[in-house]
Amino acid sequence: MAASSFPLLNLPKKNLKKVFCNMSENEQVRISMVSKKTKELVREFHILKNIRPRLAFYDSIGYIVALSSVGSFYLFKNENIAEYAELDIKFSAPHFDAKSWLKHFLYIFHVSEINTIAFNLSDGRFDYLRLPMVQECLNNLNISNLSIDFTTQIPLMMKLISVFPPNIKLRLRQTFPEPLEPSRLFELRDCLN
Repeated sequence: MAASSFPLLNLPKKNLKKVFCNMSENEQVRISMVSKKTKELVREFHILKNIRPRLAFYDSIGYIVALSSVGSFYLFKNENIAEYAELDIKFSAPHFDAKSWLKHFLYIFHVSEINTIAFNLSDGRFDYLRLPMVQECLNNLNISNLSIDFTTQIPLMMKLISVFPPNIKLRLRQTFPEPLEPSRLFELRDCLN
């Protein structure tokens, strides 16, 4: 016997909200990508409150979005999304680029504050020219912490620090095993003053 389909989105709004309330955050993210209607429903029902995600940027603009309230995170790179939670799920999302995926995520969850923005400069592949995209997506959001992993990229690190508000908590971590040369330490000191 074949199973018949059930038009979930045709339920009355009250019942539909109950269905969405029983969805995990991961399921809400996935269903929000199905259509404009499902995207707006996830946003309208606003089930997950006060989310303060952590964003980690690396490479040319691959990034990770982790939600502080749950133990799952999403990796976006080259039109592919990997979701790591109870189950690891990977899927293609050709209708999203890095900017539209980040904006989508921030939109559906009413994000107004970012816990941490992290940049990994250690591999030398971070594309500074993509920073305006990051700035545009995060415009008008409160950011609590800025974290930068670096080896010797002091000029790039200084540019990154300069685009964020001065009252943000800053964490710098040198990933190169050798200590910085004195000239690099002076550059770093000047950057932080």
